[in-house]
Amino acid sequence: MFEKKYDFVFGIGEACSCSTALRAAHLQIQSFPTDWLSGLDIKGRTALVVSDFQDFFNAEDLKYTGDNKKSDTYVNTRTGITFYHDFPLHSDFTAQYPSVKAKYDKRIVRMLSAIKNARNALIVYMNIPTREKERPADEELIGCLTAFEKHFPDTKFDLLYLTNDSDIPYKKRTVEQVRNNLFVVSFAYRPNKKKVSPMAVKKRDLAKFFGQIKVNRTPSDRIKIVLTDFLTFGVKVVSVFILSGSGRRSFRKQMTAFVRRLVWKKY
Repeated sequence: MFEKKYDFVFGIGEACSCSTALRAAHLQIQSFPTDWLSGLDIKGRTALVVSDFQDFFNAEDLKYTGDNKKSDTYVNTRTGITFYHDFPLHSDFTAQYPSVKAKYDKRIVRMLSAIKNARNALIVYMNIPTREKERPADEELIGCLTAFEKHFPDTKFDLLYLTNDSDIPYKKRTVEQVRNNLFVVSFAYRPNKKKVSPMAVKKRDLAKFFGQIKVNRTPSDRIKIVLTDFLTFGVKVVSVFILSGSGRRSFRKQMTAFVRRLVWKKY
């Protein structure tokens, strides 16, 4: 399935779990505008990217919808995209907006430049785990791929669409080849637990799957990947001594992000 090497692999949705899985497999190193959002299906996300993110973050389009106990939440009333992680809890929107806008502008330029500079790129879209066995029609997926090909004519694209199917274990995953450069993969990547977040995934199975994908890397990047893995393992070892489960998870999350920023600088 993954015979070629890609210059750039990027996720366009559906939510945080896609970016998290790509990062765990070292397929994504930097942050992009589509990472930590919700809203819009693959057709809508495609339209967003090929419009060069037009009307993505206009202040007049952002409406406060409450908070998630960690940060204030805003929805773009024009696009339907929801921003969960960008505005501090109970913060002043006018004061915070310029810095958040600058962050997204930087991520947009980074993503579009990487696509344009790639000879071969892989687009990844992964349904949130609660969307059991859902997938668009072949014609819609082909339309999305065609839109990318038209907007970025110098880049050759493959499209990978993942959907959760609780009846199919990872080892028996199904791969449907819609076209020579378009694949739909189905397997159970939602954890088999009664109480679990809608965004929770089977990290090990996804790591095995995405670990098959090959990316062209510089010698410097290879060294950084080894260093990242080593330091991340050290974080896990140290966290064992934290007795509180929530404290341990918080420590791992914060320190893992710190390690990536430290090693990659541009994370």
